Formats: sequence, structure tokens, C-alpha cells
Amino acid sequence: MRINITGHHIEITNGLKSAVAMSFDKLIKHYPDVDRVDVVLTVEKNAQLAEAIVHFMGQDLVAKASSADLYTSISDLKSKMETLLQKRKATVKSRNNRKPANASVHAEEAFA
Repeated sequence: MRINITGHHIEITNGLKSAVAMSFDKLIKHYPDVDRVDVVLTVEKNAQLAEAIVHFMGQDLVAKASSADLYTSISDLKSKMETLLQKRKATVKSRNNRKPANASVHAEEAFA
């Protein structure tokens, strides 16, 4: 698993790298099926934006967060991404546990 960090109108410092790495390392421990994480940090006139694209179980999940402080944006981004990952994992589990509509018919025919 790899984390790619990109900056728009900002130089990526060691502090930003470690903040992103710490936040997403915790998520990766809980969700080991994450293949890659792309994080884009952007500084605009009045906002600090953080965006993450996570490739998880065959789908790309995107979350965005903005605030006056970039570290707060990264923290909010982690929370949003965790929510998205929980929803995706629950969706996959519910699909795997569904019984086919004709399961009872096929079982009766097999024993007859």
C-alpha cells in the first residue's frame, strides 16, 4: 500500500507528510484491503483544502475537506474517508450474504 501526496500552490513539508501518513496509517490498519491512497493538498485564498482518493475493494472513494488550517482539513478528511470506507465495506458484506432468489427451489430439486 502506498500513499501519494501532492501539493497545489504549496510545498509539502515533512510535517504535512507525517500528518497525512499518521492519519491514513490508522485507516489502513482497520481496512487492510486499501490498495493506494492519493492525497492532494491545496492552498487557496481563504481555504486550505485536502482531498483523498482511496482505491478500496475495486472502487475509488473520494473525500474532500476544507478549513482555515491545513492540519484540521487533514483530520476532517480522515474522518470523512473512514465513514466512506465503513459504508463501502458494509455494502460489500451485505451483497455477499444475500441468498439467491431461487435457492429454495434448487435445493428441493436436488433432493427429489
